[in-house]
Amino acid sequence: MIGRPSLLQIDPARILASVRFQAMNLEQRGAFGTLALYAWLERVVSSDPSALAVLVRMAPAEFERRIWQHIGGCFADDGGRLVLPELERLRERQRSRSSVARAAAFRRWKAAGE
Repeated sequence: MIGRPSLLQIDPARILASVRFQAMNLEQRGAFGTLALYAWLERVVSSDPSALAVLVRMAPAEFERRIWQHIGGCFADDGGRLVLPELERLRERQRSRSSVARAAAFRRWKAAGE
């Protein structure tokens, strides 16, 4: 795990409205959710389907046949590792809000000390 991850705040309506998510069966949704959590904590997941199969506790051949061919398109390649673009956009928004809040607090405390 890289540092302390921030809180993952998801928008259920947005997820449920996704055509890709709607097309997944329950097993695929569970695997996608598990891999999304790993992607949030670690920022990336392996691009090796056998390694992903271990994370979702499936045999590699079954994972590739029943899961990966349906959810793999949700992930983007990032130099041999996989990321979830939606989570990276969320991470950037959180980072931006945090920077703005930190700057405001600094100005407030600096003004109070003068």
